[in-house]
Amino acid sequence: DLGLLKFVAKGARRTPSRFGFALEPLSRSRFTFYRKPDRDLHLLSQAEVIDAIGSHVGDLTRLAHAQAALELVDRLVWGEEQHGELYDLLLGALDGAVHAPLPALPAVTLAFQLQLASELGYRPRLDACAVDGRPVSQRRLFSPLRGGLLCDGCAVREGGHVLLSAEALASFALLLQRPVGEAGEYVELKRSGELLRVVEDFL
Repeated sequence: DLGLLKFVAKGARRTPSRFGFALEPLSRSRFTFYRKPDRDLHLLSQAEVIDAIGSHVGDLTRLAHAQAALELVDRLVWGEEQHGELYDLLLGALDGAVHAPLPALPAVTLAFQLQLASELGYRPRLDACAVDGRPVSQRRLFSPLRGGLLCDGCAVREGGHVLLSAEALASFALLLQRPVGEAGEYVELKRSGELLRVVEDFL
C-alpha cells in the first residue's frame, strides 16, 4: 500500500535479533513502524514473518532467480507510491522461483522482467515500429534502446538493434501476455538464452 519503504531497525544486529527472520531477504513480513512523511527512513517497531520464502529455497539456481526478482524491484522502483499490481507480480515471481521446474526458471524470470517493465510504463512494443508506428520489419529487428521492434526504415537510421529468431519473438510475446504464475509451465522455453540477453539490454 505504501510502495518501497526504508526502515531503521534498532537491535536487528543483536543475536538473537528481536525481529527473527522477518528482515531476512526473501521473507514476506508484516511491519509496524513509525512513519514520518518528511523523512526517507522510518523507525521499525515490530516485524512478524508471514512467509519465510528463503527457507523453502534449497537450490542455488532457485535462490539466484528469486534474488534477481528482488534486485530488479530495488533498482527500478522509487518512492512511496501504492502499487498493488507490482507487489502481486513480485509474489508470483517468488512463488515461481520456489515451485516451478528448474528448466522453467528462465521463463519465470523473463515473464517477471517483461511484465514489471510494463507495469512501470515501459512495455516493449511488438505490434508496430517502436519509433514511428509503421509495420515492423519481417527480419524481427528489436531495439533495446527504443523498447520494441523496428520497421526497415528506422532500423537503417537507428542501428543498435538485435535480430530475433522467430522462436524468441514468439516466446517474447507469450511471456508478455500470460500471468507470471503460468510461465512455470513453459519447461521447454525456446531460445531462453537469446531472450535473456535481449531483455537485459532492454532493462
